[in-house]
Amino acid sequence: MDGIKERLEQIIKEVAEEKGIGILDLVINPDHVHLFASANPMVPAHGIVKDFKGRSSRLLRQEFPELLKLPSLCYFVSTLETSRRKPFKIHRGSEQEMIRQKTVKAKIFGLTRIKEAMLREEYDYFQAVLRGVDAPLYSATRQQAERLLSKIRKQNRGHLKRKEYPMILRRDVFNIRETENKLARFWVKIPVHYVRGGIKVPIQVPKNQEYPLSLDIREGKLLWKGDHWSLQITVMKEVEVRQPQPPSTVLAVDLGERYVATSVVIADGVMKNPKFYGKQVRGIRRHYAWLRRRLGERKLLTVMKRIGNTEKRKVNAILHKVSREIVNEAEKQRAAIVLGVLKGIRNKAKGKRMNRIVSNMPYYRLMQMITYKALWEGIPVYKISERNTSKTCYRCGNMGERLSQARFKCPTCGLDYFNADLNGAINIAERFSSYIGENGAELDTAHNSGDVKPC
Repeated sequence: MDGIKERLEQIIKEVAEEKGIGILDLVINPDHVHLFASANPMVPAHGIVKDFKGRSSRLLRQEFPELLKLPSLCYFVSTLETSRRKPFKIHRGSEQEMIRQKTVKAKIFGLTRIKEAMLREEYDYFQAVLRGVDAPLYSATRQQAERLLSKIRKQNRGHLKRKEYPMILRRDVFNIRETENKLARFWVKIPVHYVRGGIKVPIQVPKNQEYPLSLDIREGKLLWKGDHWSLQITVMKEVEVRQPQPPSTVLAVDLGERYVATSVVIADGVMKNPKFYGKQVRGIRRHYAWLRRRLGERKLLTVMKRIGNTEKRKVNAILHKVSREIVNEAEKQRAAIVLGVLKGIRNKAKGKRMNRIVSNMPYYRLMQMITYKALWEGIPVYKISERNTSKTCYRCGNMGERLSQARFKCPTCGLDYFNADLNGAINIAERFSSYIGENGAELDTAHNSGDVKPC
C-alpha cells in the first residue's frame, strides 16, 4: 500500500506541474483521495479530474497488477469561489488549516505618456462595457466585465448605476515580477486589447507589504484614485490555525472611549501584561469636531470635506498600529484573542457631547483590523458580549461603581482606584473561560449557544 500511495502522489504532482495546477491539499486514503487544487477558471472541473484520474489509473494498473481487478473509479468534484470572504477549512486529522486571503494595495507610478494613454483607454472601455456599450476590450477582461455586469443587474433589478468600478484583472493574464530595476523593484504586466503581451508598469508597495507578493496571487483590481492609478492585489495562503483548547492563555480586549483598546493576558488564571492603546484618538476626534463646527459657521464646505479625509487617515494610522501591536502580543504569548462586543452603546449615550464622542469612536473598524490581521497569522479570534463587564468587579463578581472613565470602585470588597477598562478586559477573559469551561470543553458548544462567536 505504501508503494502505491507514494507512486500516486508522485503522479498527481507531475500532472499538476505539467498543467499549471496548484495543489493546496492532498490526502490519500486506502479507498479514496481528497484533492484541493487551484486552477485556471477557464478550464472545466471535469477536465482537471480527467487529467489526474486518467493518467494515475493507467500507470498504477500497469505498475501494480493487483489493481487490475478493481472496478473503474468514480469521482465527485465541486468548486470553491476564491473571492468569497469566508475561509475554506482543510482538516488533517487533529490539525486544522485555513485558506486566507489578503489584499495588498500598490501605487502605479512613473508611466510614460503612451502607457498612461493605453491604461486609460482600457479602463474607460471596461467602464463602457459595464454600462452596456459594446467596446473593444481584452478578451479575459471583457469576460470579467460581463460577469460583473450580470451581477450588478441582478443586485439592482436590471438598473445600472452611474459609477466607476475597478477593472478586474484575472490571475492568468497579469503577473508581478521582482526586478533589480532602479526605477522600481516590482513590475506588473497589465493586458490591453491591442498590445500583444500587455504593458509593463512599475508599482510602489509599502515595505511591510512586499512579502505577500511572493504568495499565490488570485486577482488584481485597477482603480483610478483621482490623481494616480492604484492596483489592489489579492493574495492567498494556507494558515495553520492554533486551537485554544483548553484555553490556557487568552488575550482579552476591551474597547473604550478614553483608551480605544485595553488588553490583558490571562495565562493559567494569572493576569499579566495589561496595556492601554490609542489614547490620542479621542483628542483627534475632539479637535476635528471643533474645527468642523468653526468651518460650518463660515460655510466652508470644501475645507470641511478635506479635513474630514485628513482626520480619517490619522485615525486609521493609529488603528493599524494598535491592531498590529495587539496581534503581535497574542502571537508572542501564543494566546487566543477575545474581543468584547459593544451592543447598544450608541443608544445609551446621554447628552449631546457624549453622543457625539461615542458615535464617532471607530470600534467596528478596529475590531475588523484586529480580526483580519490575527486570522492571517493563524491566531483564533472570538467575540463575546461586553455587557456589564466594566461595572462588575473582577475580584468578587459583585456590581461596583464606575466613578469616571478611568476609575472603578467596588463597595463590596473594597477595590478602589482600579482602571475601569482594565477591569472590563479581565471580566471579558473570565466570561470567555466560563462559557467554554475550565476543562477544555468544545468551543462549538459555546458557538452554538450564541454567547461566544468565532470570527
